[in-house]
Amino acid sequence: MHIQQKKDCMTLDTGTYDAIVIGSGIGGLTAAAILAKLKKKRVLVLEKHFEPGGLTHGFRRGRFRWNVGLHYIGRMHKGELARAVFDFITDGKLEWRKIRSPFERFIYPDFTFQVSENRKTFTRDLCRRFPDETAAIKKYVRDVKAGARYIQLYYLTRFLPIPLSFLISFWSRLLKKNALQTTGYYLKKNIRNPRLAALLATQWGVYGAPPSESAFAIHGSIVNHYMNGAFVPEHSNGKISGLIEKVIRKAGGMVCVNCEVTEILIENNKAVGVKIRDQRTKSPKERIVHAPIIISSAGAENTYNRLCTHDHCEKKDINGLELGCSAVSLYVGLKESPEKLGLHGENIWINETYDHENLTSQTYALLKGAPHRCYVSFPSIRRNNAEHHNAEIIAMIEYAPFKKWAEQKWKRRQKEYYKLKEKIAAGLLDLVEKHLPGFTSMVEYKELSSPLTVENFTSRKNGAVYGFKPTAKYFRKHWYRVESPVKNIYLSGVDVCTVGVVGALMGGVAAASAVIGSLGFFRVIKKIRSSP
Repeated sequence: MHIQQKKDCMTLDTGTYDAIVIGSGIGGLTAAAILAKLKKKRVLVLEKHFEPGGLTHGFRRGRFRWNVGLHYIGRMHKGELARAVFDFITDGKLEWRKIRSPFERFIYPDFTFQVSENRKTFTRDLCRRFPDETAAIKKYVRDVKAGARYIQLYYLTRFLPIPLSFLISFWSRLLKKNALQTTGYYLKKNIRNPRLAALLATQWGVYGAPPSESAFAIHGSIVNHYMNGAFVPEHSNGKISGLIEKVIRKAGGMVCVNCEVTEILIENNKAVGVKIRDQRTKSPKERIVHAPIIISSAGAENTYNRLCTHDHCEKKDINGLELGCSAVSLYVGLKESPEKLGLHGENIWINETYDHENLTSQTYALLKGAPHRCYVSFPSIRRNNAEHHNAEIIAMIEYAPFKKWAEQKWKRRQKEYYKLKEKIAAGLLDLVEKHLPGFTSMVEYKELSSPLTVENFTSRKNGAVYGFKPTAKYFRKHWYRVESPVKNIYLSGVDVCTVGVVGALMGGVAAASAVIGSLGFFRVIKKIRSSP
């Protein structure tokens, strides 16, 4: 599909950039914007999709518009580091709106729990619902905070100089006992009531690994992330990449879409540029673009196993890390405001079972049109005076059932594939209708994305929306850093730090810091914190 590009992007020159960033996800854009703004570097961002932004972009069908991967973010209060980074890379032009509390609703077969934005309120509400578990709940809230601290220390070990990294790694061992046991083991050991254990595990869809597989550290990090509420961008997510792109362009850089990087060029164990498949015209062309710095936000698996063919790129354990699960997303256009259903913009997690394990069983339930669980959000309610309303329904799923269509082109796959998508979509709508009566009568338009959609547009193998599965094994990979085995190749995005938009954002900070040099992280953070 040929998409007309901005005029100046069509005049891509091939040898005058200070750095090249592969992928325009939030990790790549963040690294590019920091280098542009802090060091005045001319950065070229190359994106294979026809829209920039990775999983933070939005898309439109007629009068309806949806977000792709940014559903809600915690810790966007003024003064928080992630907020300061967003302000820095957008010149302070990205506004945030807090979701009204309670901002989440967990639905189970025989009870519903509403999640408020305050740590004390959250703890109090849990204790009132499960009074016999009061001591365990208070311990859980403390341990969640410790798990989040472990992840923060883990961040730092990925990109600080080796001596400092070693010291921080030693310090983090004090938190290691709980952090690197599985979430399932922690809950089984500390929580007696299975209904409470299921409730506490509800948000595993935010990091993409069931309790029996995920490290408690990542669970704690995500739960703690939302302890003080959640935010969404004031405007549509598509605006985020546009704001960051303006910062990149001010320093002479640019973001080019429909330009797929096919190889990182290496000479004498040093990166010198990239080879791209330029699809901005009807006849794709191969081009070579040179730069002394290459930052890959395409994921470690893509970078080491596909783009970097040099012998020194091979990571001894890269193939030992397991990719996380994928998801199906149903984008729904509504005839009227879902506020008529008694909603105010909260996220709704529907669970027909207390069992969060056995993703295979959940997958085949989805394929049969009878899903066990899903996540529902209503982005339009969260905006001021929205003219048109929408909803998004998401469910975790395995990739395997879709593999047979992987080699077929987008929008040109066999009829069987589209029939399956219709069945999955119908099942998700039925599930939501069961718990939100009247919902299906409001549906005017629907469109389902599958794991193949994710794989096609992000190059994430098997449509792994969160990259590597956040297991204890992953967090024990001490060799895994921003710097690659080849000089001048750096990693960015979620694979550097952790899952989610903020994880990718901080991966971009890490990559830019490493490029800047010794103690670059502290220099970057100081500049970000001191910016108006």
